[in-house]
Amino acid sequence: MEENEQTVREATEESFDELIRGKHREAFAEKLRSVLSRQAQAQAKYLAYQRLRLQEEQAKRDYPALSLDKELDDAQFVRLLQSGVGLKTAYEAVHHRELLEQQAEKRAEELQKLAQRPAENAMGSQAAAQTAVEPAALSARERRQLRRRAEKGERITF
Repeated sequence: MEENEQTVREATEESFDELIRGKHREAFAEKLRSVLSRQAQAQAKYLAYQRLRLQEEQAKRDYPALSLDKELDDAQFVRLLQSGVGLKTAYEAVHHRELLEQQAEKRAEELQKLAQRPAENAMGSQAAAQTAVEPAALSARERRQLRRRAEKGERITF
């Protein structure tokens, strides 16, 4: 009789476990899928953020003022990133006007520096060096030397 009770107990426990598993199997499976999906989404977001950080480092070479944390507060910037535009291109699109103004200022400074630079030889209307000798300022000895050279056929100009 004890064997019968034990067999009934085992059969009852087994059927109860099967009943529980069967009844809640779908709910458990759905919950498991949900948890795994959230983990996959979190992992994807983390990887996307790491790619953005890498792009930020590369873009900072051209735009040192770029700050990903600051840019992520800009809805237009975020929309561009979400649509697949690269970080540098999104930054250029959002800050187009500012970047043009900076380029114009930089170019104006360069032109101003060039304007302050002295003109190179033969670029100006004056000779690079004043070499004209005033005959009245020559000493008697210098005039005699010039006369001798002229007598030998040398052409002398002032």
